[in-house]
Amino acid sequence: HEGGFAVTATLPHDAAPVEETPELREAAEDEVGQSTSARALELARRDVRRSLIQAVVVPLTLFGVVLAVGGIAFLYQWNSSELPGGVYDRLRIGQPRAELTLPERQRSARPTRGEPPSVPGAVCEYYGAGRSWLNDDYAAYRLCFADGKLVSKDWFAEGAT
Repeated sequence: HEGGFAVTATLPHDAAPVEETPELREAAEDEVGQSTSARALELARRDVRRSLIQAVVVPLTLFGVVLAVGGIAFLYQWNSSELPGGVYDRLRIGQPRAELTLPERQRSARPTRGEPPSVPGAVCEYYGAGRSWLNDDYAAYRLCFADGKLVSKDWFAEGAT
């Protein structure tokens, strides 16, 4: 080669093609390289995606936690304010309040209709009457006390006539 040089290469005729993998693709992109604006656009899109996911997932997660805690608190209150029917049946008018074994909590969800008139001057307490919280026809035992003694005991429910 007069005053020059020669490049020679030997290529195999029966070689299998190389399978494209994500690693090879990344290596090829790194060699070629992205432009600065393309890289900035990709980063901005990634940030928008991340922000959108956070804007949706975080409030939904917080709502789920609040709902779960509220549900657990309601079920605890519901179950800890249940007065067994046998205990209610053994209560006698005139019994001192201190002698009665009653649940530690009163029922917060109680019937809104059907409550009999209360004894004037009496303080009434409400306890669960054994109905499921899934039954929206709430029932309750109402125990009214005056001067530390039981003056009335009633069972009532919204659907009762």
